[in-house]
Amino acid sequence: MWDALTSTVGIYGATLVVAALSGIIPIINAEVYLVAVALLTRSVPLAIVLGLIVAAGQMIAKIGIYKAFALGADKAATKPKYAAKLEKAQKLMEKWKDKPLVLTFISASVGLPPFFIVSALAGMLKINFKAFMLLGFLGRSIRFCVIAVLAVLAQSAT
Repeated sequence: MWDALTSTVGIYGATLVVAALSGIIPIINAEVYLVAVALLTRSVPLAIVLGLIVAAGQMIAKIGIYKAFALGADKAATKPKYAAKLEKAQKLMEKWKDKPLVLTFISASVGLPPFFIVSALAGMLKINFKAFMLLGFLGRSIRFCVIAVLAVLAQSAT
């Protein structure tokens, strides 16, 4: 399967596909995949490119999660049982000002709390979409570029 995928779309396309899948299927580990591919390149600049591609693939998935939960929240808001709870949570988010955005960046870069969950909550609670995308991509880029570069540098040191 791997050979068929890489021969069809190349290593960069395959990396984007694996990253996007790993963003919605938790058992597919983007970090392990990235380290393996970065070690094959043996190049810090290519490791950075791969890190950015993984970040982009992950954000494609996280944007899908955000939008799906935003749509679900809109539908739930039409039901009296959930409308009051959603409104209360959204008012709490407004009260916290930029804290949800800080949490988005921390989650995207460190992975705690899990970015999957943060993406879902951001959509449900209508966190600013552009800020979510920007901070999410920035955090994911830092995370994956550091992982890829450290893998290549560790390989060079041995």
